[in-house]
Amino acid sequence: MSDHFAVLKSRRVRHMSRLFFPALLGLLLSGENAAADCTYLHIDGGDRHVCLLADTGVVCWGDNTDGQTTVPVLTGPTTTVSAGETHTCVIDNNQVKCWGANYWGQRSVPPLSNPTALSAGDVHSCAIDDSGVNCWGNNSYGQLDVPPTLSNPREVSAGTWNTCAIDDSGLVCWGLADYDINNPPA
Repeated sequence: MSDHFAVLKSRRVRHMSRLFFPALLGLLLSGENAAADCTYLHIDGGDRHVCLLADTGVVCWGDNTDGQTTVPVLTGPTTTVSAGETHTCVIDNNQVKCWGANYWGQRSVPPLSNPTALSAGDVHSCAIDDSGVNCWGNNSYGQLDVPPTLSNPREVSAGTWNTCAIDDSGLVCWGLADYDINNPPA
């Protein structure tokens, strides 16, 4: 997955990951579902849906089979949005809230204290809070088993069957070890 950075129609898009850049471009250029005077802050694509965080709130579109684009009432401030395969999570009012599919416990957020980062993977999600990295959902390949050696994690990314974090020692990955994915380059 690569990140794309763009400025479109004088609205700032800081981070676009995964899928649906053509759908996003169409949305931005058409003005559909977009407030005329808002700033786009963050966007993330799931398997078949996309969610956008603007200074006016969160909007999601695409496949809604499991309710992943039906945004619940958010009290704000909302600081990030992350779209998983069929679920979506946000940090809202200093809490992680998830909606959509819950087949593997993707919406079963554990108690968190001051969450600062969030990533929704295919069937699991992870957040960073005062205690470090916390993950929930499917653990078929150990993707929830956070290494106890993580020190001061700053970023987390939940994938399909693995998770990676950046901490004081560098990049650390765990979960399914196919394709040497848990051995990042030095």
